[in-house]
Amino acid sequence: MKSTKEKSGRKRFSLMVMLPLIGMFCFSFYPAHSGTSNEMVRFSTGPLTGFEGYYQLDKDKDRYLQILVKDNKLVLKQLWDQREIPFVQKSDLNFYNEQLSFPLTFSKDANGEITQVLAFERDTWIKVKNYKPVVKKEITLSAEKMKAFAGKYKMTRDGQEAFLQFTVSGNSLEVKELWSEQTFTIVPESELIFFAKNAHYPVQFSKDKDGNITQALIFNRDVWVKVKE
Repeated sequence: MKSTKEKSGRKRFSLMVMLPLIGMFCFSFYPAHSGTSNEMVRFSTGPLTGFEGYYQLDKDKDRYLQILVKDNKLVLKQLWDQREIPFVQKSDLNFYNEQLSFPLTFSKDANGEITQVLAFERDTWIKVKNYKPVVKKEITLSAEKMKAFAGKYKMTRDGQEAFLQFTVSGNSLEVKELWSEQTFTIVPESELIFFAKNAHYPVQFSKDKDGNITQALIFNRDVWVKVKE
């Protein structure tokens, strides 16, 4: 039977990896903003439409969200899973969702135009004027090429190890988190780049000089090294 220490280590690692099934927003550890119940909050009540638009994550150019107004509330729509989160205005440029303890802080330029939003006091999203959804197209790879991606991949962080198992299923790969049993399905858009059709799960593989698959880069930041068997 696995020790309590080992189980605790795996739980810590799963939080560090932060695979975005629920979206990166739901991993906040920031406390709710406190308010003064007997004081009336005074701020400009201009139209919320100035905040509307599309925003691109500065650290991941493939990830976008949309800010829109519904029922006189600001709503954040995660374009990778279509989830909508409503916010209450707390000041001119600050909004908050109590349920998720989720703050939004907007910024303006010298002309008073909204230019970006800071989510969870750590993730910067830049407002874009000419947003066009990225349409990814699946291509077909031979069975031999698909077989090369199969296997176990490892990532180590702060002394903790985690493993992914890649299994071929026709023209797709099933990616299984061995610590959670959760599975994602990805398909090829090129010989080394894969994507998930119904989620944000980009995977880019690398080869060595002999043409062997050596690692997988997931979310443009997490490097998983293929385990030699």
